[in-house]
Amino acid sequence: MAGLVVKIPSDILYRNLFLRTLSHSSSLGADSSECFHALQKAEPITPSSWASAWSELAGRLDRHAASLLSHEIPQKESARLAYLRASNYHRTAFAPHFGYPLDTALVLPSYKAMSASFAKAAQLFEPPFIPVNVPFKGVTLTGYLANPPRTSPPNGRLMVIIGGYDAPKEELFYFCAHHALARRYSVFFFDGPGQGGVLLESALTLSHNYDEVLALCLQEVAQHGTWAKTVVMGLSLGGLLCLRAVASAQTQSLVHAVIADPGELNLMDAFRARLPFPQSICDQLPDGPAWAVIITNFILNRMVAAQNMGGWVLRRSLLVHGCETPLAWVHSLKGFDNEPFLGQITIPTLVVQAEKDVIGIQAPQVYEKLVRCEKREFMLFTDEEGAGDHCEMGGRMYFSEKVFTWLDSVL
Repeated sequence: MAGLVVKIPSDILYRNLFLRTLSHSSSLGADSSECFHALQKAEPITPSSWASAWSELAGRLDRHAASLLSHEIPQKESARLAYLRASNYHRTAFAPHFGYPLDTALVLPSYKAMSASFAKAAQLFEPPFIPVNVPFKGVTLTGYLANPPRTSPPNGRLMVIIGGYDAPKEELFYFCAHHALARRYSVFFFDGPGQGGVLLESALTLSHNYDEVLALCLQEVAQHGTWAKTVVMGLSLGGLLCLRAVASAQTQSLVHAVIADPGELNLMDAFRARLPFPQSICDQLPDGPAWAVIITNFILNRMVAAQNMGGWVLRRSLLVHGCETPLAWVHSLKGFDNEPFLGQITIPTLVVQAEKDVIGIQAPQVYEKLVRCEKREFMLFTDEEGAGDHCEMGGRMYFSEKVFTWLDSVL
């Protein structure tokens, strides 16, 4: 990077998107010099210049990977690594456009390119990843089953990864699956309702009944192997979904431990906590009083139109929940409540909170409500450790060290 002068974006949205992409360098998803060159090409940053710069980089890597495979002696390992980075960069290109209303002309080609690059990389692992299709309510949930390298005997454990609002299954590899494979776990990572291709290609929006989703996934994965222990990890919103998923008697008979990163209690209370009203008023929303509903609607409509981090988060939420207005989205939050279910969880449970993550602020409450869970643990990741941001972004190696050590102690 000698001679390259580039600043981290001052805009919070693009700063977070850039650092998120760069953070995957610890798991084969990025190379720092490539990322800084793409950032420089995007300056001054606009939605279109951002998409163009990252798509150009991803496309170059796709072509390079294909050329490596055309050698007299195919360079499979180098091609695999190039395709993995290309996939992450394609995702980065469409990331700021992921929201309602969806710019299909930009998002869908980039999404399909991301998916294609990853699929090519998946077939170059040893052993190749196994595509798994899960029938669910008339559509197909798509995922990958990844097994440890043949040179490294499996440890008899399967990890199932549940993502959040905007990480497609391909990105779950960089966040979680890479680190699990390195510890000889088999890993199943997938797009559930409201996620990745299931949302973008099948228009199936988010569901809070994740025990049904998890049970069907485990049923399909069982066609490809048997494991002595099964672990579920939820990432971001997946930290809420995974707890609901393992709370039923059916799923607890199949799962031996769960990790909520972060622990989330319910979405409605998290929303109300951000409102500028007394608690007595917040507790009545979104149904009343009428004057507070009008003000809330005004605030949200201004927010959703803003070209900043808050606007992007809200537009993304509308898309994932299948809502056309912010107030409709608020009403949709009612079903995402773990409080009635936490007391049913008996398997070992790790509740995670990152120090600077406002989304994880309910994690201590989640931990306290696991009243029937004998092997429960609360784990705080700090800024000093380099893991204080949402989902420990930039600190996933340290996060994985701590989490897999905990799993060894409870399984």
